[in-house]
Amino acid sequence: MGYINKSGILEWNRANIDTVSATCGVYILRDSLRAFIYIGLSETYLRDRLLAHFNSNDIPNVVFFDWYQTSDAINARSLEQAWIARYKPTYNENLK
Repeated sequence: MGYINKSGILEWNRANIDTVSATCGVYILRDSLRAFIYIGLSETYLRDRLLAHFNSNDIPNVVFFDWYQTSDAINARSLEQAWIARYKPTYNENLK
């Protein structure tokens, strides 16, 4: 369960989202440099999924994000599930 490419922690803004890989992977939304508030996946286009969150503002208090490109959707799903179980982000728990 690995990843191919990862970003650093980036400020939550349109310019940074536009730099995201157009492949499948996992992303982490943060309200501080350390606190994970939501972990999600995209089976197709990470950039589009992040833009949907950004435009809808459906997860409040996002200040930073980072992303991890995976080789395929199966690896993205596995990584997302493992990280949600490990880190228990606030909004993943609330959106069940």
